[in-house]
Amino acid sequence: MAAATVEQVLQALHAFFFPDGDDAKLKEASRWLEDFQKTSAAWTIADQLIRSETVGPEPRIFAAQTFRQKVMYDLIDLDASSRMSLRDSLVNLLPQFSSGPKSIKTQLCLALADLAIQTSSWEDPVNQMIVLLGKDPKTVGILLEFLRILPEETNGNQRIPIDKTDLEARADQILRKNSQQVLQMIITYLVAPGVTTEIQIDCFDVLWSWLRFGDIQVALLAETPIINMCFDALKSDDLFEVAVDCSTEIIRQAGQQKNATIINMIYPRLLPLQGFLRESLDDGEIVRGICRIFTEAGESFVDLVLDNFEAFQGIVEGLLQCANYDDLDIVKITFNFWFMVADGLESRPEKAPLFLNVYRQLIDIIIKHLRYPEDMSSVTGEEKDQFRDFRHYMGDVLKDCVSVVGQEEALGRACLKIQETLSTPANLVKWQDVEAPLFSLRAMGRKISNDESRVLPQIMGLLQNLPDHPKIQYAAILVIGRYAGWTRMHPEYINYQISFISKGFENPADEDTTAAAALAMKYLCEECGPLLVNFLPQLHPFYVKVIDVLHREDRRELTEAIAYIVNSVPIEEMLKALQAFCLPLAQQLHEIAIKGKPADHQHEVDAVNKAIEILDQVAIFIKCVRPKTIPTGTNPPNVQFIHDMWPIFELLLSNFADSTLGDAIARCFRYSIESCRGGLTSLLPQMLAKINAAFEQTGRPCYLWSVLQFVKEYASDTTDNGKLVFSAVEHMTGLMLRLIQSTKQQDMNPDAIQDFFILITRTLERSPVLATQSAIQPAIFQCGLSFLSMEEPDCLQKVLAYFYELFKASTSSSPIVVERIQQIGREQGLPLVGMLFEGLFFHFPRERFIVAEIGPILKFIYQMMPEQTVAFISNLIGQLPDPQLSLQDRQAFVKKVEIALGERDPRKLSSVLNDFSAQYRRRNLVHNRASQRTESV
Repeated sequence: MAAATVEQVLQALHAFFFPDGDDAKLKEASRWLEDFQKTSAAWTIADQLIRSETVGPEPRIFAAQTFRQKVMYDLIDLDASSRMSLRDSLVNLLPQFSSGPKSIKTQLCLALADLAIQTSSWEDPVNQMIVLLGKDPKTVGILLEFLRILPEETNGNQRIPIDKTDLEARADQILRKNSQQVLQMIITYLVAPGVTTEIQIDCFDVLWSWLRFGDIQVALLAETPIINMCFDALKSDDLFEVAVDCSTEIIRQAGQQKNATIINMIYPRLLPLQGFLRESLDDGEIVRGICRIFTEAGESFVDLVLDNFEAFQGIVEGLLQCANYDDLDIVKITFNFWFMVADGLESRPEKAPLFLNVYRQLIDIIIKHLRYPEDMSSVTGEEKDQFRDFRHYMGDVLKDCVSVVGQEEALGRACLKIQETLSTPANLVKWQDVEAPLFSLRAMGRKISNDESRVLPQIMGLLQNLPDHPKIQYAAILVIGRYAGWTRMHPEYINYQISFISKGFENPADEDTTAAAALAMKYLCEECGPLLVNFLPQLHPFYVKVIDVLHREDRRELTEAIAYIVNSVPIEEMLKALQAFCLPLAQQLHEIAIKGKPADHQHEVDAVNKAIEILDQVAIFIKCVRPKTIPTGTNPPNVQFIHDMWPIFELLLSNFADSTLGDAIARCFRYSIESCRGGLTSLLPQMLAKINAAFEQTGRPCYLWSVLQFVKEYASDTTDNGKLVFSAVEHMTGLMLRLIQSTKQQDMNPDAIQDFFILITRTLERSPVLATQSAIQPAIFQCGLSFLSMEEPDCLQKVLAYFYELFKASTSSSPIVVERIQQIGREQGLPLVGMLFEGLFFHFPRERFIVAEIGPILKFIYQMMPEQTVAFISNLIGQLPDPQLSLQDRQAFVKKVEIALGERDPRKLSSVLNDFSAQYRRRNLVHNRASQRTESV
């Protein structure tokens, strides 16, 4: 950016703050102003704007923001003397804005705080600011704002470019050594004659900030009235919120530091809050604040609560009050405490009886909260979704309750709720009163053992007596699905349950109940497959009848249910059972395949969609039917089934390879290889040849994806099948490389890039000798280099994973592999380093996982040729076009990189690379100019 003028900045600010409706102009103004803030001229122009009394508030706010940005990112521009001048200038500016605008005051205090953190020659900023601003009532507010911000920036702003060791030393100097002085100042101001509410709020904000970020040891509070002052402030409407913040932070710190003196001071102040809570039930904000205090006390003192329940019972009682409140956003604040107690009682079983009554009450409270509103018509769709999501969080609390009170009593309380409701006259029964405890039973399910025999039989017996309401039917069906494992141990209920679930399919218009029935059927058949084999003759016509009217996901789940039963059929009858369900599907597919692609587009779409639906079902049977034991000399039924289906798959692929039907066929291939576990050796050449041909014809990534399973199952450096698979991968790689050469990078399908690099990376893992010795490996390497210019994070990560796996092979036990990788490293390692640094400094996405992938690659190359690697990096950094980056800073960075390369922990190198590249990009790159690079890189 050319040197800007004040007039240009004002024009851009006017376009930004007062847009005329032209979004393009607004975006351009925003980009221009962001780029301006990165220039050296921004220091001077910001100073001129903020001191000008002729400009409006917007330019002065922008100037204050610019100072903060420059100090945080670009303090390297200023030498020690200039930094002190800047400090004096900012301090002198502050009183001008004591009465506002608040945003300017805050931004200037942020700039001063960031300056103090990074400037060791400013020896004692806290004392200096107290002396300068602490005596005049007009500037006390500014002082408190600075003192609030300073610890937050020191220990909470990770963007400040300062080494962790230096930051720790600076924090000790400017924060910890001044903690007692700041604490005493806060107390003095809080009780000063004529103190305003605004100053009191600011004082509590400072206290919270120093407790939270300033590492104040709560032991300092013991000799002060500050704890009582915090709790007394809860009685003030104006101070309530900040008093809650400070009280909870003191409690948290006391718990962390296990300071018994402070805890004993806090606990007596908690007990009266129960009465305050009862008196304030009509004020949700007060209830929320008190709930936060009780929750923090419970979580921070949880070990004391567990070991001394009688002494700390008041905290638990307060939390039960909060959990019983009607506002679920407040109720959920308590949830983690109930988990912590339940978890803690597992190692203190002797303490559990003390908490039984608490968790009994909690079960009843949660079931009450699970209840849907009386008038569902008044609830918006969004509110329904939120409530449904929240019910699952409440379900987790119920699991905690089961852990404490035991499965029998937990189930019994829910069962009793249902029984009590059913004992009332039918016309008075509300579906919500039945559905809520049913949901609670489902939520508890994972904590209930399959041998429970006292309450679940009662519950299963109740299901057939429930009112006929779709919401109740939906909930009851899901209860059966949840307890499918229990049913396996109690087969006497299987007939009734199958019948009950099947009724859920009777009304396809009731989509929720149908979905629940499909899901429950899947769970039941997965758990109880052997018990349901005799039901197959009945289930076959049922399946044929309902399958076509179901939604796609429900169809899949019902098909999976049937497949689990087929998988339980005796091995000698399994193929027949499989054919009974799949032969009609195969016939439909054969009709579509033999007709070929229709000339009419709509007919083609219809044919493809129909075939995909059928292949979805076939794929599920292939995936789920996996006989566990095969008698010697017996052809596995699933293998025979794939052989029978192969001519249809082959014909479909010949006619529809370039459509979405190819994805469905590729899925069938992948499941076939996975489920047959090496049993498809005789089909292997045909399948691989067909997939290669389809990929050559279409370039669709699904075929790359499908071959990955062949690699997982068969790849090897030594076996014939392994060599066959590698040959297919090599051929497919050649096809992919030709496709890449003929296609502009920006036009490449990102899925194809990802699947390709996943495939070759996995091949490297499984067949390192064949992969590294392949004549095509150099071309793959160059392809990987070319894709390092991408900015799509997921694709880039897969490319980097390939380079990592390639160089990781240098640690192989195979001498031939090691020699080849070292040769590649000597020939291509440094160009790769150059591309990696180019990406870091200019165009890689700023996701940290990208930098984390780069570090290990650099370490492998460094281990092969340490001196050359460091010299190359030094040359790269030396040529970076950054006039603000001194030779000393460049050399310091290279030294840090060299040290980190030699360390075992890769996180150190990632941290060094991330911090330096982030600073460089911020100073030197402007919007949409990522193509600016040095010739050396």
